[in-house]
Amino acid sequence: MGEAVKDRGVIVAVIAPGSIDTENYMQVEDPSTLPERDRRMVAANAYAPREAIGKMIDLIDSLTLDDINTFHKWDGTTLPW
Repeated sequence: MGEAVKDRGVIVAVIAPGSIDTENYMQVEDPSTLPERDRRMVAANAYAPREAIGKMIDLIDSLTLDDINTFHKWDGTTLPW
C-alpha cells in the first residue's frame, strides 16, 4: 500500500501501540484483586491511553517516506514483519 501512494507523499506504516491500560488498572491499590488477564497488564507497565496516544503522535510526526511499509513499535523501533 505504501508504494501505491508514495508518489502522493502519503506515508503508510503500521504501529504497535504497546500495552494500553484502557481500564485504569494501574491505579488499583491491590493488583491481586484483579483477574489474571488484568494483572498481566499491570505487570507489563501498561501505558495510560493519553500517554500512549502522545507517544504514537510523536512517532507519526517523525515518519518520512523512507518509513513506508514498515512496522514500528510505539517508541520508533522498527519491528520485523
